[in-house]
Amino acid sequence: MLKRSIYTFFLNIDSPGSGGDTLFADTVEAYKRLSPKFREFLETLSVVHTGKGQAQFSGIEGGIIRREPVESVHPLVREHPVLKEKILFVNQGFSKRIVGLKRGESDVLLDFLTRLVENTHDLQIRAHHTPGSVVIWDNRRTQHGITFDFDKPVLRHLARVTATGERPVVDLKYLNDINYKA
Repeated sequence: MLKRSIYTFFLNIDSPGSGGDTLFADTVEAYKRLSPKFREFLETLSVVHTGKGQAQFSGIEGGIIRREPVESVHPLVREHPVLKEKILFVNQGFSKRIVGLKRGESDVLLDFLTRLVENTHDLQIRAHHTPGSVVIWDNRRTQHGITFDFDKPVLRHLARVTATGERPVVDLKYLNDINYKA
């Protein structure tokens, strides 16, 4: 898949009074916190990205699988086309292995990078959802996840629309290069 989601609009129609907030982490800032030599190494790597696990989980839980899951390879570090800044482009749920590394090396590196994003609290904000609230985010720059802090099972009624954007590239000079491969 050459294109990835860019902006997401998330409308809360109805939800409980507490729990189920969304945490957002800034992957531009996460990238900047790494040493220059390590960033240089990461820019040479590509990662296998897949939605198969998410689709399988949705099916098991009785959810709707809206499209066939795809697997693609993209740069581990990409350049944001608007901000012109480097982004750490990994995600625990979708990034499965780093191309060219042994499985153990890949697992350790992906674990380190996802922990950096998920556990560095000053990279994060928390959005509290109330009926009628709308949250908009840039999927290229942020990672997001729900907080599972419900006292009991609850129903939430939400609407989500996500726009598709450009393919991820390590440098914007490759953005329209049809021969570019991560």
